[in-house]
Amino acid sequence: MTLADKPKLYLAMYKLIKYLYTLVHNFPKEYKYSLGEKILQSGWETLDDIVFANNLSNTKKKAYIMRASGNFERLILKIRMAFEIKLFSPKQMKFIILQEVEIEKMLNGWYKWAKQKS
Repeated sequence: MTLADKPKLYLAMYKLIKYLYTLVHNFPKEYKYSLGEKILQSGWETLDDIVFANNLSNTKKKAYIMRASGNFERLILKIRMAFEIKLFSPKQMKFIILQEVEIEKMLNGWYKWAKQKS
């Protein structure tokens, strides 16, 4: 299965992580290896949970979708902190917010679907 064949949620999260790598690369050294690494780790944890949930039976997905949502919420908090301490620009934050809204909608919709199936 190629990347283009993956579910939209997977692709949106992958796109966000890829963008975050470009941002973290430009963080000052004092933040790159602390906050920057935590941002990237939270992104990967979210994507890992999405992939794992996608491969479970429909009746077992709900817990991992909730876990992905929790990881995503922690990721967004770390990103907001980075923005507030001016590690990237408002234009860059705008892109992140657009991705955030899209990902949250998909996670919430998937959770509601999984809740019905369990």
